[in-house]
Amino acid sequence: MKIAGITILMMSLVMGLSILLDMLMGFDMKTAFTNAINPFRVMHIIEIFLSSLFVILFITETIYSFIKKRKSRQQPSGMNEDE
Repeated sequence: MKIAGITILMMSLVMGLSILLDMLMGFDMKTAFTNAINPFRVMHIIEIFLSSLFVILFITETIYSFIKKRKSRQQPSGMNEDE
């Protein structure tokens, strides 16, 4: 979950910096926001598919890792109940 949080934080900070720099150059908020998301608007269908696939794989790997760590914490540390 830390990796996902850090990724989202970094993306939002970079997009915020981009919007801030556009506004300092004299663009209004709508134009600055459009410039920040423009690379996603000019993508071809295969690029959109691959980008979506990478995001989905990242999310599923993060969830799988979280569930695996959670299950390993719930199991006893190798001691048998019979003894």
